[in-house]
Amino acid sequence: MGEKEESLGILATGLLHYLLTNALIPSQRKIDYNGIQIDIVIPNLKTLEIDPRKTLIIYIPKTIDKTSIEQKLEQLQ
Repeated sequence: MGEKEESLGILATGLLHYLLTNALIPSQRKIDYNGIQIDIVIPNLKTLEIDPRKTLIIYIPKTIDKTSIEQKLEQLQ
C-alpha cells in the first residue's frame, strides 16, 4: 500500500511543478537544503538562503504515516 502513496506523491509533485512552470511562476523541484529534501520551493533556493520569509516551501507527503509526516514538517520548520 505504501507504493501507491509514494507514486501519487511523486505524480502530484511533478504535476504541480509543471503547472507552476506553465503559469510562469519560478520554482525549483527536488531541492536538498541542509540535508533536508524539499519537494518544491518558490521562487528558488537562493532566495530561501538569503531571506526565507520571501519563499514558499511545498511539501507533498508520500506516505500516510502520521508520525513521519509530523517529523518532516518539524524538519522543514
